[in-house]
This record gives sequence, structure tokens and C-alpha cells, in this order.
Amino acid sequence: MHERHETPHGRLHLSCVTAFGNECLAPAVPKFARRFPQLDVSIELGIGWSISLESVSMSPSG
Repeated sequence: MHERHETPHGRLHLSCVTAFGNECLAPAVPKFARRFPQLDVSIELGIGWSISLESVSMSPSG
């Protein structure tokens, strides 16, 4: 069986309430960024929630 490896790239924007961002996202982002270096991650802290994937695509990795 042929295994296909894919790497996401593009921009991932997360918007969430401040408490969740500080307690849950902030500690996880450095590890996530090291795992997916071609993905530009931005977080906006505020009072609402949203996730948008802008030009994120999966392509075969080396």
C-alpha cells in the first residue's frame, strides 16, 4: 500500500475569546508551528470565535 504524506501550507487564522486563547491555544502554537512550518498561523483574541483557512492546501511533502 502506498502511503501519501501531505504538508499543509498557507494561512490559518483563529479568532477566540481571550481566556481560551491564553489557556489553550497559546501553549500549543509553538509546537504546532514547528510541526507545520509552511503554515502561517495567526490568533486574534477577543470576545468571539471563528476559524478561517485562507489558501491552505495540502501538497505532497518531499
